[in-house]
Amino acid sequence: MKKEILGGVYVLRDPKTEEIKYVGQTKNFERRKYEHTSCSTVFGGNYGAWREALKNLGFKPIFEPWLVTDDRRLKNIIEGKLIKSYGKQLVNSAPAPHHFTKEEMNYKFPHLVRNQPIFTFSNE
Repeated sequence: MKKEILGGVYVLRDPKTEEIKYVGQTKNFERRKYEHTSCSTVFGGNYGAWREALKNLGFKPIFEPWLVTDDRRLKNIIEGKLIKSYGKQLVNSAPAPHHFTKEEMNYKFPHLVRNQPIFTFSNE
């Protein structure tokens, strides 16, 4: 039986403060979690500096899936909304390029529950 690959929108939390520091999206949560938490992948910019500081203290970012979906448009909407919500505390502050419709800009997502995806969506 083929293993299902799950993707969607995720956040990285600071393990010391539990503050959300990074918002991203992926087609494969498992692969992306490995990239963010292993020492084998090198990142630059503010994110790279934050991750290196954590590593020097013996910590790794906490990887937390928030939305499970294969719908690229929905991932862009939710990622953009989360980045806008958490803004200045993030070490990545530019959302994926996406032109939002008026309906998308007014979309209100449900109360965000920590450590759980907000919802699961599939095109099936």
